[in-house]
Amino acid sequence: IEALLQTLSSIQQRESINKLAASKNLNLAGLVQETHQSHIAQPDFDIMTAISALFDFIFIDYNLPDAIKVLLTRLHIPILKVALIDQSFLTQRGHPARKLLNEMTGAGLVWSAKVEQSLRKKDTLYKQFETIINNIVEGFSNDITIFDEQLTILKGFIEKENRQANILTKRTLSAEKGKAKND
Repeated sequence: IEALLQTLSSIQQRESINKLAASKNLNLAGLVQETHQSHIAQPDFDIMTAISALFDFIFIDYNLPDAIKVLLTRLHIPILKVALIDQSFLTQRGHPARKLLNEMTGAGLVWSAKVEQSLRKKDTLYKQFETIINNIVEGFSNDITIFDEQLTILKGFIEKENRQANILTKRTLSAEKGKAKND
């Protein structure tokens, strides 16, 4: 499994993998088989297939904006490595990497797909996703605690955004009530 993880790490660090992911033409199993020097054991191949199916499912979700799908797809190899290292990823809902992927997908569902491409770099959620994903892609080799760390960062960010949205809503309602009194 070590050789397979090294192959995945090598693929993960290639800039071209991001372009493939963005184009939705990522055939990870084929790419690994081309790059990996030895036979892939059937259980490992089965895990690769399951993780590929998971990311295929993300890609076909019509409610998830394409820009978020592209970002999440960059997690394909790190998530596959997690599943190979710790197979409880597949069975435990509370697994840190699984929770992070679920949290990001949920937040992505409410993200406005109408954010113009030129404005995405300024959008706070999009930027936060980019930062988290870059941290994982660049920093993950085999220590899954990085997923816990990034989940904590994401949850803190979402809580802060929700508090700010609630404050803005209260101010808007208060202003409207004041305006209605004056009328």
